[in-house]
Amino acid sequence: MLMTTMDNRTSPLLSERILYLLNENTELENELRNLEKSKLPLDDNIWRKIRDNFVSILLEDYASSVKLEVELFLWQLHYRKIVRFRVHVPCNIRLDGSTLPEAGESIIQSDRVGKMRDSFNFFLSEATDFYLKLLEKIRSKFQLPIGYILEYQFVSGNDKMSAQLKKVLFSCHQCLIYLGDLARYKLLYDMEPSGSQHEVASSYYTQANSIWPFSGNPHHQLAILSSYSDDMLNGVYRYFRSLAVEVPFSTARDNLIMLFEKI
Repeated sequence: MLMTTMDNRTSPLLSERILYLLNENTELENELRNLEKSKLPLDDNIWRKIRDNFVSILLEDYASSVKLEVELFLWQLHYRKIVRFRVHVPCNIRLDGSTLPEAGESIIQSDRVGKMRDSFNFFLSEATDFYLKLLEKIRSKFQLPIGYILEYQFVSGNDKMSAQLKKVLFSCHQCLIYLGDLARYKLLYDMEPSGSQHEVASSYYTQANSIWPFSGNPHHQLAILSSYSDDMLNGVYRYFRSLAVEVPFSTARDNLIMLFEKI
């Protein structure tokens, strides 16, 4: 829960409005958790209210939202739904890049799984639209020029950049990573995956790296993407790049070792 990230030093610094939203989200999270324990369907209205509250906190008090890691909680809110869908929807691509065998088609085409797959893809599309709009809201709030985020390239040694702008660019970096992940899940779970989804995911990860090259996260995600087409050479390259940055991605080393074992 979000409130667990707060301590006695942080709470007094928050406005009444932000505290209200945090407390409301805690109550709503408890409602969702009770539904999960009861094996009942999640209430989309509750889920959307939690999401709306997080966005309000992000846009109304950006500094506090950074300290409270609101963006991370926003993604976790989406990812929990993704995990629930993945339990019921078969993946189209194995880790070696091959597609599922013909024998599995009868299971995949079952009505229940088919409806669940449609719901999953609708959710991924809606989540993608949400993050694209969130990027635009961030751009507008901080009065960045149109196209600034998607065209920006970080220049090393740019000491004139304000501390706030750096935080904003990192927020945009994170949004682009999430957009890449959503496109990657579409590639994995759509019954008729398009090669363009691979390109879309790659484009988001590449732009995330361009905005914030200190993080190993984009290279790690690009390495995972390479595994879907069995491109081991690019995977090795990307895992190394993921480790050779100021903030290495923690699991890249283990994944690189496993990749070498396959080779």
